[in-house]
Amino acid sequence: MNPYGAFKFLRFSEDHTETILSWIQNERDRVLWSGNSFSDNLDQNRLKVHLRIKDLFAFQLLDSQKNIQAYGEIVIQAINRATLCRILVNPKMRGKGLGKFFCQKLILEIKEWGVVKEISLNTLNCNEPALACYTNLGFTIEAIKKKGRRIGDEWHDLIFMSLFL
Repeated sequence: MNPYGAFKFLRFSEDHTETILSWIQNERDRVLWSGNSFSDNLDQNRLKVHLRIKDLFAFQLLDSQKNIQAYGEIVIQAINRATLCRILVNPKMRGKGLGKFFCQKLILEIKEWGVVKEISLNTLNCNEPALACYTNLGFTIEAIKKKGRRIGDEWHDLIFMSLFL
């Protein structure tokens, strides 16, 4: 039985920008979520401008009370290639399989488009839950950029992964 059967997968509504930004508590959260996309001044206005980027499609997962529980983006890189970006799960819902469920929905969305043959993503080696989730979904490591991202005073490896459809 799917514990998330009552959840709704929809295009993202800007009504939820304040909520998803509240899930980003510190610099580590920001870097894990956005990499270099928001290096400074991450706020609702900046996120709303970001959401208008061409070829970016943002999605949300709402629970039965219409509260957002997950956020993520699909970015079209080429006619046959897309990237999953900025996946974020409500901190209260982490560790329960919701991230995997949400990523499965994103992958199904891409498959329904009928043209994408490869889905890529980036994560950091220190983000073990995300790395385990993506591996479990069938993504494989394509490359590792040693010391590719800095969080505070520490450097972390940037891992490039892909899934062929």
